[in-house]
Amino acid sequence: MNEKIKNTIAIIFIILALGVIGYCGYRIYNKLNGNDTETKENKTEEKKNETPVVNEEELTDNLVKQDVLDKLNVILGLNCDDEPIFSINNNFIQRKHFEFCNRRMFDDLFKIGLFDNDKLIIALNNTDDKKIEYNETTLSKVGASVKDKMKRVLADPENEHIDLYVINIENVKNTYNELFGKNIKEFDVLNNDGHNLCRKPDHSEYMFYFDKENKIYYRETIMAGMGSGSAGFLLYINNITINNNDDVYVYINNAWYENRYTNSNDCGIIDFESEKEIFVGKYNIDNGIKECEHFKIDESNYKEFTNYRFIFKKNNEGNYYFDSVEKVK
Repeated sequence: MNEKIKNTIAIIFIILALGVIGYCGYRIYNKLNGNDTETKENKTEEKKNETPVVNEEELTDNLVKQDVLDKLNVILGLNCDDEPIFSINNNFIQRKHFEFCNRRMFDDLFKIGLFDNDKLIIALNNTDDKKIEYNETTLSKVGASVKDKMKRVLADPENEHIDLYVINIENVKNTYNELFGKNIKEFDVLNNDGHNLCRKPDHSEYMFYFDKENKIYYRETIMAGMGSGSAGFLLYINNITINNNDDVYVYINNAWYENRYTNSNDCGIIDFESEKEIFVGKYNIDNGIKECEHFKIDESNYKEFTNYRFIFKKNNEGNYYFDSVEKVK
């Protein structure tokens, strides 16, 4: 009897030993092949902490490229005058004066981004409007939120050359969504910064009002004189790429064009970010041309200027919209 018990205990120990050996072998096998729970959890955690690899390649689709460039022209305000704009066949822009553009908004775009109010002004500037009579009859129909403001403007004798336009709010929303990929809530344009991003070729300036009661935007157009301006800008697109997330990157170099008005009446080309002087040009008395007017940023010198990345993202419908600007390090 004691012998049977001994044999039974021995068998149990053998079975347990084989089980332990089998389990250890199984763990070692899984660990070597990365299949055990602990290894999987570690790999999952490592994957979470990994920075996704974003690969870029040159954008070759001309339809997408032109669509993005059209929106870029609007964001930069280049479509507000009769000067050349960016296109598939043109990657360099020079504006000798800032008469056509709001300098503050232009600076903010590159340095800190556009405020919601700026985006709304851009959308309003690029939405179709309808001219209406600017008189007491019209004012009697506008909402209380804008009536007093518009009355004061109409009563000013210096404002005899003012036109009034009405802008459908749904059209503004569509334009805003197309440019910036977001839906906006109706809100008033800040009238202390109410000039549009650009003046028009007729030298007019804009002031916008939002009629909260009637859900309508109004645009006043006031004729203004053309300033002489002492600074302009140069923009050069050195590359357009697309990444594996379908984001489109437009790489732009930006520089100031500065008229010095010194005794020699010289001019300078200055890097936007560093304010480093890249080129100084003289005034040619014989033909009245400044050397800076012939300066171009191109393939040979663009690396001397700060590089910016304009980011355009794709929405669910497959259309691109402007997202942000960042300085390339």
